[in-house]
Amino acid sequence: MAKVPAPAKQIYRKTGAATPVHSLGRKHLCPPAPALTIRRILLPPTIQAVLRAIRVERIEHAVHLHPIKVTSVGKAITVTRIKRPVQVRAIQKPVQIRGVTRPITVGEIIQPIPLQPLKPAQDGVTIYGSNPLFPVQTDSQGRLVFTGQIQVSPLTYTEQTFANVPFEDSREALPTQEVSLQTNLSYAIVNQSDVAVTIFLEISPNGINFLEDTHIVVSGHTLQAITPLRFLRFARITYQSYTPDTSGVMDVYYQAQSG
Repeated sequence: MAKVPAPAKQIYRKTGAATPVHSLGRKHLCPPAPALTIRRILLPPTIQAVLRAIRVERIEHAVHLHPIKVTSVGKAITVTRIKRPVQVRAIQKPVQIRGVTRPITVGEIIQPIPLQPLKPAQDGVTIYGSNPLFPVQTDSQGRLVFTGQIQVSPLTYTEQTFANVPFEDSREALPTQEVSLQTNLSYAIVNQSDVAVTIFLEISPNGINFLEDTHIVVSGHTLQAITPLRFLRFARITYQSYTPDTSGVMDVYYQAQSG
């Protein structure tokens, strides 16, 4: 009596559902497994490769994602809730994040991240000054709006000329200038002689007691300028010939600006 052949042995994947791999020596393609859903992560996992869509609903510890090479993804990765920092080193597919309560560090972005255009009606920056209750105001064209009175001091120019001033061995002084309200001031010396002259710029707190602030030597037939290095209320020029037993003539110009 002929033996009845036994039924072909079937091999199944360990997926919880009977999915035959081959039967009677003929190969059959397995249907793709459904997407993986992670509902709760208690320990920091390391994900090296993702072949299918992953949906993470809750993360309680830090998640470190190595560079992910996605070969087949049916849907984007969706993260619903994050409680700890997430470090992403490389992103090759769009990632949708609904709510983030901790910082996210992104090391590299391969594809651009789309940002919605800013709209003046709903987007903007508010700037506050010394009063935290009232922000800085702008008009419809974005220009600052000023309220109250703004005082602008006019620029004032002051000049005094001392022409044909003789100089010799003895040290002499020109009239004193009060410079307390001047923002810029200088003395210009034009030496009209063949010999050099030494110019001293002196300052004083009271117009009586003076000290030397700086000095220069003006050669014959040259022009030089001197300005104070320190501030006191009064200033003046003193002078004498650079070489003993010589004399000459010079012009001195005092010029100042305030405002």
